[in-house]
Amino acid sequence: MGDIAVQTFKEQVNYFVKATGYRRVLLLAALALVSSLLSNFCQFGSWKILQATFLHGNDLAAPILPGIYFGAVLAVGAYAWKRKSLFAACVILFSTVIAWVVAWECAYNTVGHLNDLCKNAAAEPLLGPNTLRIILFLFGGIAGGFVGGLITLVGISIAISEVGTINNWWRTLFVASFAGTALGYYGYDGGSFILLFVVWQVAVAASIAFGWSFKETWKTASPLRARRR
Repeated sequence: MGDIAVQTFKEQVNYFVKATGYRRVLLLAALALVSSLLSNFCQFGSWKILQATFLHGNDLAAPILPGIYFGAVLAVGAYAWKRKSLFAACVILFSTVIAWVVAWECAYNTVGHLNDLCKNAAAEPLLGPNTLRIILFLFGGIAGGFVGGLITLVGISIAISEVGTINNWWRTLFVASFAGTALGYYGYDGGSFILLFVVWQVAVAASIAFGWSFKETWKTASPLRARRR
């Protein structure tokens, strides 16, 4: 049984490493889904194991574990498909953790500043407290999603220089910003980040994997388009 399990594991690893085109997109998105579930369900109590308490020193401090989970996904993909370098993988992991912490802070501060502006403008009586809360978190999610995507891309581009193209950047930043609107669900639900984690991590991972395999993906897509014509 042990030998069969080892052989099966080796076959799965080999399948992952040799993936090309859309397979990379799907595989990295699948790993990001696992990361997003870990990020959500290994939370609050577990999050306090690692927090950026130097920024707030309280329960509002950014948890670090979600950044580690997602950073590990990107690092594994980069190591398998782009550059077999532990240093490059560590750069991606570290920069993704930083991106997550900064994105958390950006979203938190954006919501706080907008809330103050709305109070001064007496927006709450006009919109209602629940609607206002959702709108604030929508904008906070956009800001945090953009900043998180930006820093993640910087780290990946440092580790893998050929990834830093304009197409990869604008596509991933758009996806990261738009996916950040899922934070509005937290504004509505008031207690769960599950939608944000699933939508943002899966979408960003898929965009990055597409950039890593654009040529293979395009070669796969072109014959399909030709057949349809």
